[in-house]
Amino acid sequence: LMLAIKHLLYVFLLCSSTGFFTPLAPRVSPSFSHKLSAVEERMLVGSMSGTHDEERALLRYTLSGHLNRTYIPHEAHDRIATLSSDIYLKERLSGVSAVSSLLVTIAESLESRGGMTQTDVFDGAFVNNWDVGNLVSDYLLQRL
Repeated sequence: LMLAIKHLLYVFLLCSSTGFFTPLAPRVSPSFSHKLSAVEERMLVGSMSGTHDEERALLRYTLSGHLNRTYIPHEAHDRIATLSSDIYLKERLSGVSAVSSLLVTIAESLESRGGMTQTDVFDGAFVNNWDVGNLVSDYLLQRL
């Protein structure tokens, strides 16, 4: 089931309105041995100009603002944005730079975060964990 969900997510990202109709970059580890293509390099957040902490703060501010503008303002949006930006920072510090990997990790981590259930995290929000993962990936692609 998870493989099917990841495949559907992959297809969705290929056809999303971000303008990127190219295959997603693989998760890049320190032992990654083959040279990345130009397309794969564009899908890595390592080329972003700010530090990880600056990008985290900007992600939190942007995501919370977007959710509050799109839906009614709610404290859940701040909670979601804070958790998402914390996950982003943790993953970036561990060397993850592929947008697709960040999307999946953020969405999966929001399902059960620090003992909080998904209901606790998203209480009162009109979005779910995969919506947030997609919003974060759209934001990251625009920042590249």
